[in-house]
Amino acid sequence: SYPPAARWQRPAWLAATLLARLPDVRDSRAHDVTLLQRELVSTLTTVEGLTGRPRVVDVDDALWCLRGGAFARRLSHLADRVICGNAFLAEWFGRHARDVRVLPTAVDTERFRPAGPSTPATERPSLGWTGAASAFEELYRIE
Repeated sequence: SYPPAARWQRPAWLAATLLARLPDVRDSRAHDVTLLQRELVSTLTTVEGLTGRPRVVDVDDALWCLRGGAFARRLSHLADRVICGNAFLAEWFGRHARDVRVLPTAVDTERFRPAGPSTPATERPSLGWTGAASAFEELYRIE
């Protein structure tokens, strides 16, 4: 979850979130690899450096756009490898991580194409979108 809007609630939220994540950090040391898909505490880099190694960060979003991206840079520095869903993400993370690889998105755009004819130039285009409900506010803003 993201930090509460009310600043006075954030210290308690941070403490509770960290406490809840500590068992994951401890358990990560018993495995062959630690896969981080995001930071352990939303938009902050906290105890990721205590997780087991090798440490792989899997990125499919432009994480650096949130809160100035300092946490994304720190997460990159902690990673033994960063896996990015596309070249755009890999270009940014390549400036901050030792080893960046592209593992393309799982959607095969050669296989999955619109069923009907293309949209005439006079009509508004229709876009498909997949994502979490937490992104609706941004999606509505773009709309």
